[in-house]
Amino acid sequence: MKGWPTYHDCNSFGPMGNQGCGVVGDSPESIGPGFNRAGGGWYAVERTETFIKVWFWGRNDPGVPVDVKDSLGSVSPSTWGTPTAHFVNKSCDLTKIFGPNNFVIVRGRLIVLGSALAAS
Repeated sequence: MKGWPTYHDCNSFGPMGNQGCGVVGDSPESIGPGFNRAGGGWYAVERTETFIKVWFWGRNDPGVPVDVKDSLGSVSPSTWGTPTAHFVNKSCDLTKIFGPNNFVIVRGRLIVLGSALAAS
């Protein structure tokens, strides 16, 4: 992944108390004032039983995939290059832990709604 993790232990019941698994992106345009100055951008999320990947492209990034930029109706994440964040399932059942999600961007911050962590 292009970003770097803020924590390596994603256990929400661990010693840090629900810190989750954050990733700091590699682009100053991916969040906050930089996101706003650039006029926004594109976020894409691919979630499977074995991983969650997140990509970000700035508004004027020439590398934005055509299937993302032009909303072609179908997408090919395998052609998008290295994701900004890549969470690999090594010890948990992602389908049990993450329910249906709604992704909302508010002022350049990604908020995931409707995802309750199951107690283990």
